Amino acid sequence: MCGFEGTVLTDKVRELVATGKIGGIIYFARNVESPEQVARLTASLQRAALEGGTPPLFISIDQEGGMVARVTEGVALMPGGMAIAAAGSEADAYEAAFVSGNELAAMGINLNYAPVMDVNNNADNPVIGVRSFGELPQRVVLISEWQRCAGSRMPVLPLRRSIFPAMAIPPSIPIWICRRCRMIGLGWSRWNWCRSDGQLLKGWMP
Repeated sequence: MCGFEGTVLTDKVRELVATGKIGGIIYFARNVESPEQVARLTASLQRAALEGGTPPLFISIDQEGGMVARVTEGVALMPGGMAIAAAGSEADAYEAAFVSGNELAAMGINLNYAPVMDVNNNADNPVIGVRSFGELPQRVVLISEWQRCAGSRMPVLPLRRSIFPAMAIPPSIPIWICRRCRMIGLGWSRWNWCRSDGQLLKGWMP
């Protein structure tokens, strides 16, 4: 995945896309002005791939809802994970993902880094907080499954993921990973992550 500055396709990014140097783009707030502008940007990126004879791009974004949303104007802003879970309705969790996914699809975005599957069960780790569905692993998995089912009805792949590898988590914090993904045709690869105390963690991820 490649990120870049600006709200229009630059010559450098166009060249990288057309020559197959990158296979995916990630949008941040710096790339977003409005849904219409994002749709135009996505179309220009996919056109560059087509003209270069390379496969269509993954166009991704982090649109979890709540405190993490890259597109904030002209869309239905959804609650964060903890608020959705607190409402107690799996149907509402499904609907939130379905509406958000349809809006992303209209912008040409086909990969969303949501929902977050971290379990908020350690008071010493303030990073996850309201982005989590809660402190019960079973509840986190259940709600994320409802949102994944919503994603299966549209051309936006919901990538259920954990935010912990990107954070400098103190070694005093125990780490428990629940990660599963059903992506037909995509393999899993080995990954290593070194904790701050030097301990090497190993696992598999898509």
